[in-house]
Formats: sequence, C-alpha cells, structure tokens
Amino acid sequence: SECSITSLTSSSSFSDLSTSTTSTESEFSFSHPSELKTKKVAEAWKSKSAIFAWVPSAVHYSVLIMPVLLMAVVYLCFTKLSFPPAAFYLYLAGTICRLLFSALFHDDKIIYTPLTTRHTPSTQNSRHQSKKHVAVIGAGPSGLATAKELLEAGHRVTVYDSAPSIGGEFANRFYPGGKLTSSPYTTSFSDFEPKFSSAKDNKGRLYPHYTKDEYARYLQDYSEHFAVTPHVKLNTLVKKVVKDESSFFVTAVTKSENAKAARDGPFHHVAVCTGQNQVPAVPDSLKTFNGTIMHTSDFWKKSRDDPDVGYADLAGKRVVTIGIGEAMADILKIITTSMSNPPSAICASIRKGAFVIPRTNPLNGMNNDFDSTRLRYALPKIAINYTMDICSKLTRKFSTRADPQRDVRISLMEKLGGTPGYVRATKSDAFVNAVCSGDISMKPAIDRIDGNTVHFVDGTIMNDVDAIVYGTGYDFSQTSFPFLEGLASSLNSIPASCPTKRLFRMFDPDYKDSIAFIGMGVRPLLGSIPTSSEIQARLFAMIVSGERQLPEQSVMEDAIALEMAKSKRDLAPYNANWTGLVNWIPFMDSIAREIGCLPKWHWLVTRPMLWLKLLTGPMMTFHYRLTGPGATQENAKLAESIIQKIPIGSRKRDLVFFASLHACTALLCWPISMMRMCGFLTINFLTFVKKLSQKVARPEEQLYIKEE
Repeated sequence: SECSITSLTSSSSFSDLSTSTTSTESEFSFSHPSELKTKKVAEAWKSKSAIFAWVPSAVHYSVLIMPVLLMAVVYLCFTKLSFPPAAFYLYLAGTICRLLFSALFHDDKIIYTPLTTRHTPSTQNSRHQSKKHVAVIGAGPSGLATAKELLEAGHRVTVYDSAPSIGGEFANRFYPGGKLTSSPYTTSFSDFEPKFSSAKDNKGRLYPHYTKDEYARYLQDYSEHFAVTPHVKLNTLVKKVVKDESSFFVTAVTKSENAKAARDGPFHHVAVCTGQNQVPAVPDSLKTFNGTIMHTSDFWKKSRDDPDVGYADLAGKRVVTIGIGEAMADILKIITTSMSNPPSAICASIRKGAFVIPRTNPLNGMNNDFDSTRLRYALPKIAINYTMDICSKLTRKFSTRADPQRDVRISLMEKLGGTPGYVRATKSDAFVNAVCSGDISMKPAIDRIDGNTVHFVDGTIMNDVDAIVYGTGYDFSQTSFPFLEGLASSLNSIPASCPTKRLFRMFDPDYKDSIAFIGMGVRPLLGSIPTSSEIQARLFAMIVSGERQLPEQSVMEDAIALEMAKSKRDLAPYNANWTGLVNWIPFMDSIAREIGCLPKWHWLVTRPMLWLKLLTGPMMTFHYRLTGPGATQENAKLAESIIQKIPIGSRKRDLVFFASLHACTALLCWPISMMRMCGFLTINFLTFVKKLSQKVARPEEQLYIKEE
C-alpha cells in the first residue's frame, strides 16, 4: 500500500525520506526507534493506518486527472465568454508547446539569463589558428578537465599541483573509509565512460558508487588517456602569480630538499582549479570549548585508509558532531561501525533538519541519482517543495509499513519547513541505521558551550564532552588565493573570491578571460561538481581559442548582478553558504547554450526515443556531447549509447505523475511566460539597436554586425 506518490520523497524517491531519532522533545521530538521495533506498537500502528491506506493513492490519481479537469474548465470559460473555437485551439497549442519545451529545458534559463557570450566570426580552422600557453593550478577533476579541453584545442598547458598524486582531494585528502555520494555515470566526464570490474556489486546493485580510490583511478586513467599526465607538475606549490603587461608569470617551488622557486611563463591565461573547500566555516560557539575540536577535513592527515588510525582522536570518547553534510553523514557511520574502539557516546547536533537522500533508492534498488531527471527538476521549485512536503506527510501518516529509517529521513526533511527544493541535499543516509539502533542521539542546535558541557536550544545538555567534530561546510566568500595577491584589478583587489561575483562563476569582469576559476562555487543542490567543472572547462577552452568572446565589462557586471540577485533570493534564506551553490541542470544548460551543445528541441519529432530518454532518464553530462562543438562522431555515438543504456530510475506511475504536474503548470503559466519572454526579447532588441545608433561601427566590427 505504498502509493507511488511516496516515491517523491527521496532524491529520487520521496518515500525514502525519513527521520526517526532517539532525540529529545521540542524541535526534535521523535519517537524512539526501539518503540517501532516492538510488535505490539507496530501492529497497532498498522491497523490504524490501514483504514485510510487509500488516501495517498487517491491524492496521486487526482493529480493525474487534474490536467483534464483544468482543460475542461478552460473550454467552458471560452465557451461562456463566446470566444471563437480558434481561440481555444490556440490556447491548447500554446499549452502543448510550453509543456514539451519546459519539460526538457528549465525555465530559468529562458527567462532570467541574458545573452552573455556571443559567437565571434570564425573560419573552419579557427580552433587551431591561435596557440596560447595556459597555466592550470590544480590537478583534481576540474584541473584535469580544463587541461584536457585546452590540449584538445591545440594549446600549450602546464598543470601545477602541490600534492604527490593526480586526482586532487580524492587521491590525496579524502577521509578514511569514504566513498562518493554521486554514482559513477552522474559524476563522470562526458567523453570518458566509467569502468567497472563488475557492473553489479555483491548486493546486485547496478553501477555501484565509487570508493575514493576507484574514483582517483578513474581520474588518473582519464589523464593518461587524453595525454594530460606529461603536462602535470606534481609536488609543486604555486607561490605567486604576477602579470607583466599582457602576460602572466608563475613562481612555483618543488617540494624537495634545497628546492628553489622557479619562474615559469609567459602565460596568456591562468585557470585556478584548486577547489573551493579551503576555509572551513567555524561555528562561533566553539570558542568556549575546552576539549578537542576537529573539522571533517582533518581526519585524512593521520591516515587515508585505516579508520582506527584516522579517527583515533575519537576512540572511546564522548563526541558531539555539528552539521549533517555528506562527509559528516559518512563519518558518523564509519566511527560507529568501522572502528575497533568506537566513541562511547555520539550526539549529532542538527540545527535546521536536512534533506537526506539514500545512495540507493529503496523502492527499486537503483542508484538514487538515476531519478534526478529533467522531467522532475524542470518543474518550478514551488511545485517541487509542495509535492515533497505533501508526499512526506502522507507517507508518515498513512503508510502501513513500519520503517524507522524512512521516518528518520522524513522527520529531518520536515524540520526544513517545507523547502527541500532549495537546500543542499545530503546524498548519504549512512548514519540513519546508527540513529535507529540508538548508537547516535540527535539534538537540535547548540545554544552554548561551557567548558566540556554542551547546552542545546531545547534545554537538554551533554556533560563531559571530549571532542567536537564540526562539518558546517566551507566559507566560500572568504576563500583566499595567496598566490594571486600580487595582482591588482582596477578596484585595487585580487580577482573576486566570492563565486557569485564572477560570470558563470568563472570570470571576474576586471580580468575578463585572462583568469578563470573552474569548479569553484558550483556545488549543485543535487548533482556533482566534476560535471559542472567540465562544462565550464569546455566554454573556457572555446573562449581561449577565440570561438566565443565575453561581452563588455558593463554587460558582464549586469549579468552577474542579475544572477546574484536570483541566487540570493532562491538560496540565501535556506543555506548559510549559498554563494557556492547552483541549481545543477539550469546552470549546466545555461553554459551549454553558450557552447552550442544543448540538446535540440526538434528531436521530439526527428529522434523521439532519444528525446524521451533525455527527458525521463538520469541527468548526465553525456547530454552535452550529442550535438555542437565537441560532439565528434565518436563522442556522440558513445554519449547516445550510454544514455540509452542507463536504466530509467523512476517508476512509470511517477513519470506520469510528474508529466501531469507539468501539464498543469503549462495550462496555467504559458500565457504569462510568453508575455515575460516577449518583454525580455523586446528590451534586449531595443538595447542592441540603441548601442548601434550611438556609435559608428569600426571596420573590424563590420563583419560582427553583419553576422548579428
């Protein structure tokens, strides 16, 4: 009697949201999991819920017929107002066009993103006309993708990394026992398929999540396959980047005895790919704590592989953790199950709840991000929020199946206040079992700390605390780049460290395309950072090659201000570190539009099966290798084969449910959207005409104006 509507509640399946915690009254007043284990309570609950078990199904099917009812209402209104039949058919045609287009492409891209990159006049061989020398700082996923795209475009590249191995954080600084939260195909690059020793793991799950070592191996194979490795200087720390007229020079030092700093250059461009996770966001309350204080990024320093060594500071201790991001969720599970001497007591402080998603969808056993589809996430955020909120409430109230883990996830989501579509998801529920078994107790936010006593806002306390581990993320606005301090813009500052002050999160208007920040400040609410990095790297390589050109500084600043205002409106009220977050699919689509590799809407007619799979299958970067630059015959064939091979993670009835929601929004919203779009296009056209009328075109501009 688990209605399909409940599948809405996990990243992909809502019925998986849950939260039952051993916790306290007030903010976290959950039933103790041990109660749910007793046969008497479970049977009483089941018999009570069984009476109304039909309610979720009724709600689900009412959504399915709602588009038909709305269309009937529209028809009656047109008839009552004596409109000609052609008016109704026009309305119906507009609804269908809006439905088909908005389901494949997120509406934000169409309405809110102004033209920020223009195609420059180019010949067939323009990609190889101008060879540039580019310095890439960082050899993690972002740096490798950037170097590969630049080398493929025919440029010279030098990659610097202070670590001993290629692979960035995954190969050098990952917490012991950890593995990726995004599955291989939603994390991989668009022209290099993941490899598996077996397509299924020992539990029969298809394409299991990579461990940190497996993903590091994937990155190293990628680097070798595309001949990036010979251009990488490992154990080399960049100390300073300076600019001399139009060129950059890099001062770097090798980590060896008696090493001297060497000055390399000149470089035409610099790509900073060091990652955004540099400055931890430290809670103010920790200043009064007398015990051990650690951040989730500290544990790899003692050991990358052995949990007993890596987490030795927590062995047998009374521990309080702060935050429930993905790293913390994994670490809580590891220290309760993988240590020979685990902490004697663990209390997890969670300030506002969390949107916790299992790696594997319990409804169908597939990777949960296989359910992150364009069909689902092209819906307006308000529709996603209401849907998830209603589904979670129906699941808890009317489910006849006792499931403590689901209850834990749902309760945590409900503490968000009905806004899961706007918060960064925690794509790991590894800690939930420990909560249900009583090994971890959950508490609300910390009120204050007195020595070794922690006071929570609900009035409860934990005495004799030995260690506090905080996983409250990173302060993206305070990230520092000491090697850039030798540069000064017209504003007498180094390039903007805050991601929202950069165009496409890449380009500071003062430095234009001479310095690019790639993979920094592009953490998706749902999705993976390496995929966002790759699409940025592709655009950067085209700009370096002269195939795309950034607009004037004032246009860049206007576009940045518009995007910052939208991000602040959507994300700031629900996320403390909102400046480093993006909406994954709209963000990638907006850059793909500038590259020219966005899937074509007319495939609905010419390639309907592919169009349907793009709509209902998992979101992957392979969507952007089917057409346009970079879509060679080999790449396009590989991308299409993978898109067709990966199974659809949503159940059919859930797909119909989402399609019905799209139909409802199309019926109600398309006239408004059309008016907004016409206004947007009119304003841009008038602005373009005004600029042309205010200046006399120089000879070198004639070709560009003619093309426009």
